[in-house]
Amino acid sequence: MQTAPGNLGRNTYTGPGWWNMDFSVLKDPHLTEALNMQFRAEFFNILNHPTFGTPGGSIGGSNFGLSTNTQSSERELQFGLRFMF
Repeated sequence: MQTAPGNLGRNTYTGPGWWNMDFSVLKDPHLTEALNMQFRAEFFNILNHPTFGTPGGSIGGSNFGLSTNTQSSERELQFGLRFMF
């Protein structure tokens, strides 16, 4: 059991890396001179890459060093249609 602070340097214990890729596509067709339409498709976390949470840090705990959750959500798709007049 450790009773005194250790000699590990500052910020040497970090969590896993974070990366995410979002993508969007839109199309603006003109229906008439005064009537426009916009179609939009947005993809969040398009590659569906998991970003794991910070590992458990309580020494002696059953989850020490384990990531039991994710920091980002799974892949999400969003579609939109907009009329402008």
